[in-house]
Amino acid sequence: MKKLIIPILLFALASCQKPKEDLKAGAAFVITPATQDSFVCGVIDGGGQVLRYNGKILRAGCEGTILRNWIIDCPLTKQFFDTGITLQNCQTSGYYFSAMWQGADVNNADNYNELQKWINTIKNTGLHGYLPPLGTYVSLKQLDVETIYNGVYVGTYIDITGGYSFWGPQNCVISTPILGGSAINFQLNKGSSIKGVFFKGTKWKSPGGTDAEYFPLTAATYNDVSGNNIGQYQFGISIDAKQPLGGQTGGSTGITFDNVGVDGFHTLFSMSANGKTANCEDMTASNIFVGNGKYFWDNGNPQEKNMRIIHAVGWSSLYCFFRNGYAGKFGAGEYNIENCSVAYRVIRPFEINGSGWSSTHVIDFQAESIRDIGFIYGKFPMVLEHCKFKLNLLASIRQDIKFWGDGYKKTVFKDCTIGFNNGVYDNVYFHYDVSDIYFPNTTGWDGDKIIYK
Repeated sequence: MKKLIIPILLFALASCQKPKEDLKAGAAFVITPATQDSFVCGVIDGGGQVLRYNGKILRAGCEGTILRNWIIDCPLTKQFFDTGITLQNCQTSGYYFSAMWQGADVNNADNYNELQKWINTIKNTGLHGYLPPLGTYVSLKQLDVETIYNGVYVGTYIDITGGYSFWGPQNCVISTPILGGSAINFQLNKGSSIKGVFFKGTKWKSPGGTDAEYFPLTAATYNDVSGNNIGQYQFGISIDAKQPLGGQTGGSTGITFDNVGVDGFHTLFSMSANGKTANCEDMTASNIFVGNGKYFWDNGNPQEKNMRIIHAVGWSSLYCFFRNGYAGKFGAGEYNIENCSVAYRVIRPFEINGSGWSSTHVIDFQAESIRDIGFIYGKFPMVLEHCKFKLNLLASIRQDIKFWGDGYKKTVFKDCTIGFNNGVYDNVYFHYDVSDIYFPNTTGWDGDKIIYK
């Protein structure tokens, strides 16, 4: 069979023969027509030249195929390399390295290998990852952002951008049917950035029923009703969920999530579930679509500091929006929760066991049709400012708002409104075992009275 010879590379056509290895670089490499595919084998060093190719570059059945020192110039929505090809020290002519270049496609039954290869490529090369907003990419396994060196996790960085927008259509989705583990786990990441991607679980199903049936559910009875028996270790996005290797217990720092959606998992965001991680701090999650699950945010690391949740909106079915201190090391980190909103079937906003080193500050939180605010316990005061809490109308499911623990005797509800939006005067009962929780300028809705007992 004839072979196609290019001055810079020697490629074998669709032949069963093994192509020649260590093909030589030269001038910019261009192949036409668009339908032409080529098979490569061995180490191919571009020497900094442009790789502009209209077909696919496929590994010809040999291991260790490497493209090294190329500048890649290809449309972001085209499949380019197969997953058997490794890139080393490559750059892009534009800003992004597309997941489709490594074979990801919304028409694939499973994109796990393609997406994991893409993640590894942009992580190892420092390129900026791009997931084209063309629909739903199915991944049948957990995706991992991690680097292992000499048998331990070491700090790693990744930058991923997709086409999903908070108020826009769900057109850039990574969907997974996992029953346990995570859609994606970030292990010991440093400064990673994830923007514009929606993570969708297809197996979790929140409880249903009428309000009278739904809102009395407790943490023990609010469970998956899909029949898949999904438990507490199913996560959408997890940070440091894996057990440390070789005694190394460092945690992630400085991760940012923006314009990210998560829906259909027991826990949508999980922090330090391994119970061993020492630090997990300086993270920001903003413009977050909060879908169905049991918990939106679940943290158990007392060493968290400067954690920010900004404009997370949950008009969905959740048991609790923010849980702090009940997982991992069972300690509460320092959080600032700003401009967030819950409604529809979110039973309670907060469950806080403040047994760590820091407190939680909530500002401009809007909650509608909740059963109760939740409960707050711990060593340090918590401040809630400019918040509005509208409780569910059904008297049969109302519960007192509870506080206990000496540390929270300085908890403050400042400039808040608490009550029922049924147009009928009613009482909001606060129950606590200390006498000096403060309610400066905090009132009930439409004449509702706040009663302390």
